[in-house]
Amino acid sequence: MPDLKIQEAKLLFKKIHSNPKSYDLRINEDGITGSDDEISFRLYRTEERVDFAVTIDGLTFTNTTGEWNNAMAMLTATIKKLEREEENIKIEQAIGKLRKYLSEEN
Repeated sequence: MPDLKIQEAKLLFKKIHSNPKSYDLRINEDGITGSDDEISFRLYRTEERVDFAVTIDGLTFTNTTGEWNNAMAMLTATIKKLEREEENIKIEQAIGKLRKYLSEEN
């Protein structure tokens, strides 16, 4: 796999972290994955470090500098926050439906 330069990797991570809803972020046993229409990426553990891999046009580029532990923690927190927001929206929608149901005459 070709190397992903640290400057490019950091720019890409910043873009992902600043607009996480644009990516289909998932936490799985391998780490964190995400994608949009043009790229897919993966932060994953290898031994004691975390590596960053990006796939575009069928080619996968990796950055194995080991600087990605904090990035993984940041994305994990962001994903959990997005999941809570989504859950809160579902709860609000259900409450709205319940109120509407209760206000209807029998």
